This record gives sequence, C-alpha cells and structure tokens, in this order.
Amino acid sequence: MAVLREFFSAQDIIDFLNEQNIPFEFYQHAPAYSIDDLEALAIPHKEDIVKNLFLRDDKKRNYYLVTLPGHKKIDLKELSEKI
Repeated sequence: MAVLREFFSAQDIIDFLNEQNIPFEFYQHAPAYSIDDLEALAIPHKEDIVKNLFLRDDKKRNYYLVTLPGHKKIDLKELSEKI
C-alpha cells in the first residue's frame, strides 16, 4: 500500500496508478472553476465529469468531501440535515 503524503504531483498519481495496474486516461487542461468552464474546454468524456464540494459543519469539527455528477444540483440545506 502506498504511503499517503500531504500533497501529490500529477506524476506521483500516474506512477501510483501504473504500479497498481489501474487503467486510466490522463488529460491536461487549463484550470476550470465551474462546470461551465469545463463545458468550454475541448476534453473527451464530458459525460463522466464530476464536481467535488468540500464542506464543513458550523462548528468546524467535521469535514466532508461530496462528489457528484457535474450536471447534478444538490440542496445543501437538505444534505446538512441528513448528515
């Protein structure tokens, strides 16, 4: 098992995936800060795009990484009530 570090370079991740025999495709593109930004880029497999939301509770004690399909909307108030 790989030792986790605080930061990983793209090459670190590529090396890890290769070492684990995990198939992948690597695409490099300009920074995108929204789904609309991604739509403007000429990248393949746009139907597989996801968005990540890094959230925390009001007391700053619990943190959550929520990943969902890029085209989906989420009700953060409803999510907060469920978690």
